[in-house]
Amino acid sequence: METTVNRTFNLSTSTSLLAACAILACTDAEPIGGCSTATAGSGTVTITCDDGTSAQIRGGTGAPGADGADGADGTDGTDGTNGQDGADGAPGSAGPTGAPGPRGDAGVTGLVGLQALVSSTVEDPGSNCDSGGFMVKSGLDDNASGVLDLGEVEHTLYVCHGVDGSDGDDGSDGDDGDDGQQGPPGAPGPAGDAGVNGLNSLVRFTPEGPGSNCLSGGQLIEAGLDDDGNGTLSNGEVDQDEYVCNGNSGLPNGVGGFYVPAGTDEEVNAERACESVHGVGNCCNDGCGSCNDRGYHLCGAPNCNGSVYWNYDNDLQSMQCGWVDPNEVIISTDGVTWEQ
Repeated sequence: METTVNRTFNLSTSTSLLAACAILACTDAEPIGGCSTATAGSGTVTITCDDGTSAQIRGGTGAPGADGADGADGTDGTDGTNGQDGADGAPGSAGPTGAPGPRGDAGVTGLVGLQALVSSTVEDPGSNCDSGGFMVKSGLDDNASGVLDLGEVEHTLYVCHGVDGSDGDDGSDGDDGDDGQQGPPGAPGPAGDAGVNGLNSLVRFTPEGPGSNCLSGGQLIEAGLDDDGNGTLSNGEVDQDEYVCNGNSGLPNGVGGFYVPAGTDEEVNAERACESVHGVGNCCNDGCGSCNDRGYHLCGAPNCNGSVYWNYDNDLQSMQCGWVDPNEVIISTDGVTWEQ
């Protein structure tokens, strides 16, 4: 009958196998001398000898084997959902100011203004004038007929005669005659002196040049009583005055008004544009040292400053003479239209 001896040895090295064989009367760890070995998957070695004895030898934990090769990469997982947008960052600082844009094209030429007309007619005594006088009408010639039509009347002015004076007092009685025979009654005494006639009213029309009263000129109408009886309305006799202005016409003068150019002569047009603001004869182009003969300005401007200058020497805001503030210079790029 076969005898099985189960003995378990903890072997740390392969040389322990020989010791086990010695105990079991084996001559070697290899299957020599009637012993054979069988290794299980768990690392346990079973030694069986011809004499019927056997032993199980459990090997100790060997040194870790070398790492195996990396396995193939797995497939990518599906993308996750997008997270919420973060809060807006703080506003950045303002960028630098851009360069000025190019100069725009000159505007179209303005329409020619309408002519102012004045007419006067005799006004009979009535509610407008107790002693009669004149009715003066004025307005713009909308249809360019040269006649002030009824629909064109914009202003009406009544210039009335003075009221007749009251009758004078009766004259005093004559001296009594010498006593004589009783004669017939004496004739009535002479009538008293006639009262003083009322004063006549006068009207004076004066052309008004372009200026602060009328940008494009017009008429100054003055009326009053002829106090000194000379038939002429003097300045001291003016009781009423009114400006009847022409319509704005011509081209921009650079300060919000208009003027009538003279061709394309820039120097002449500079003087005209200046006079449309300050009046004819009130503009000069001297008195400013090295700025002389370069632009027109109000005559007598202190230190060549404090006045607007119409620069006809070049089309730059600077007159390039060091006297005039460039902010007070008006220029023209076409010789007729002015701008600041």
